[in-house]
Amino acid sequence: MRRLLSLLGMILIIVGLLADMMVLRDFKQQLVGLRSYSFTAKVFLHVRDIEGNYVDTKLVVDVAVNDMTDYRLYFHAPPILEGIEYIYFSKLDRIIIGYGDRREIYPSAHEYMLGMPDIVGMFTALTDENAFDMEARELGNDEYLFIFYPKTRRVMRIIGMDYSIINLYIKREGHEYKIEEIVVENSLKNEYARIQIENLVTDPVLINAYFQGLNQ
Repeated sequence: MRRLLSLLGMILIIVGLLADMMVLRDFKQQLVGLRSYSFTAKVFLHVRDIEGNYVDTKLVVDVAVNDMTDYRLYFHAPPILEGIEYIYFSKLDRIIIGYGDRREIYPSAHEYMLGMPDIVGMFTALTDENAFDMEARELGNDEYLFIFYPKTRRVMRIIGMDYSIINLYIKREGHEYKIEEIVVENSLKNEYARIQIENLVTDPVLINAYFQGLNQ
């Protein structure tokens, strides 16, 4: 009887792990081919400055991407960046920098935008199973936590190197998944960046119309 209960317990654990892996797979499938999107990112940083003191910083930015060619960033925080706007139109090869009612246009801007990151591509790279070990937890209410540890962490720990741990919180809503929060922390868990994603839009028609309005 005890052996049977142990076997049943192992089966339940395996089924749970497979279900969690399918959630992550479905979520990443949802991102594949995503070229147009917009969202608001709230980033809370708790890091050390050059003097070793802990500093808390909040960054709030609206991000919009149209067909992986046009970009817009609008900053709400911190105060030093509040109200600053960057818009890049690749076909027109120009950058628009705005602040309040003032806008300046810079032509021949493509060389400055070569390093513009593919946010979706960066996310899928950060969760690559070949580079990270993954721990999955079901939190209830269709919420899941996936924790990614670098595969080289044991070696890094031996030689005294710090490494980053990525905590991905996902919530299922109907047939889709959305990111609730991403927490990137160091191995000592005394420095972190918490990223909250809000107001996510992935309809390419709406995004394209939005950028057409910006170009008026």
